[in-house]
Amino acid sequence: MQPLLTVAYITGWRVNSELLPLEWRQVCFKTRTVRLEPGTTKNGEGREFPFTAELEAALLAQRAYTDAVQRKVGAIIKDVFHRHDGKRIRYWRRPWLRALLAVGLAHQELGEDGRPTKGGKIIPQAIVHDFRRTAIRTLSRAGVSSEVAMRLAGHKTPAVFRRYRIVTGDDLRDAAAKLDAAGTIPGTTGTVEPISAAIGTAKSPK
Repeated sequence: MQPLLTVAYITGWRVNSELLPLEWRQVCFKTRTVRLEPGTTKNGEGREFPFTAELEAALLAQRAYTDAVQRKVGAIIKDVFHRHDGKRIRYWRRPWLRALLAVGLAHQELGEDGRPTKGGKIIPQAIVHDFRRTAIRTLSRAGVSSEVAMRLAGHKTPAVFRRYRIVTGDDLRDAAAKLDAAGTIPGTTGTVEPISAAIGTAKSPK
């Protein structure tokens, strides 16, 4: 599951409709790109994402895993993300919830005695779709233009893109740090006129 979620984290592509159906013919290690064919995305448009170092490493690791499974099962596996028997991953929610529970990003529903119920519902603090928001935020903070980020992640309208570009407290602190790093802004030094003086020179309304 880790390569799947790593690719989702980097690209911001939708897990169910875009990444799980991904086939190896859509991954090119020569040109270092992964692509989605027209008609397979939510907006119907094709899409391409050039490799980052981390994306390439994740796909290379998955390619090695696929080769090992192919030798084991004696068959060609066309799907990028598959199980140990070569079949494509389809139902991943339960392992995802168990992973969240293990690292403290989910909790199990409590019984009447106030204790977690065995086999009870796991309530997550994060969802896989959050990776899509994270990818947009990462691209924006890296200085990638909104137009390019929209093309990479597959947002068709600026309005939808802005909903995913969440401003956090870290962004605000980064802005303040940049002001500190910039130092005194040219043209802003000098005497500040007291507001009382400005009021005194204003004409009184009749």
